[in-house]
Amino acid sequence: ISPADVNYGETLSTLQYANRAKNIINKPTINEDPNVKLIRELRAEIDRLKEMIESSQAVGTNPAVAEFEASENLHRKQEQVAELTKSWTGKWFELHKIAKEHELALRSEGIKMTVGSELPHFIAMDNDILSTGVVIYHLQMGSTSIGTAGCDIDLAGPGLTEQHCMVEHVDGIVMLHPKHGECYINDEEITQPAKLNQGDFIQLGEAITFRFNHPKEALRLKQVDHMQQVPSTPVFTR
Repeated sequence: ISPADVNYGETLSTLQYANRAKNIINKPTINEDPNVKLIRELRAEIDRLKEMIESSQAVGTNPAVAEFEASENLHRKQEQVAELTKSWTGKWFELHKIAKEHELALRSEGIKMTVGSELPHFIAMDNDILSTGVVIYHLQMGSTSIGTAGCDIDLAGPGLTEQHCMVEHVDGIVMLHPKHGECYINDEEITQPAKLNQGDFIQLGEAITFRFNHPKEALRLKQVDHMQQVPSTPVFTR
């Protein structure tokens, strides 16, 4: 804000923004799992029903009838909580098992969620605007077949064949072997086995695209880059 005539436009814009900003109402919400929220609400209802049974107070109704109805309602709510807790716990253990089997690490950093993996993997670069999930294909030691039918990774899309290609992972080296379909690495078509490197983009057929991640190679490259950036200690001689 400035009293000078030359800054009239900027001053007016700032004041207009400030006037709009004061009318902004923030409504904070808790980022909570729906099942956890429902369990919490049911437990609160159970506590209320217990208090009702203990006090045996009901306005305008027979206390014995009210106590019986409250008891029935209490048992029903307790069964709901037990079922939801069992379901939620089962999903949690299943997720934990999957993460352990695939060496996944989930880290929360503020609003950012990072999924880390120790295994080389493909990340699907989905062109479907309605897709909301992140798909990761881990490349276990040995060979992984890719195609449209009966493969380790079954895909569908234009230009794909039943036995499109194969990925071979041996001692940290990952090779892409074209078989009966077009394969591209960083927009260059390959017709012979080619080594995959950290950050490569792989296209299969006309539309399927992956990014290749090799965590151990990425770590090694970061260490090399760090060593190159660290200035060497000068040696003085007399």
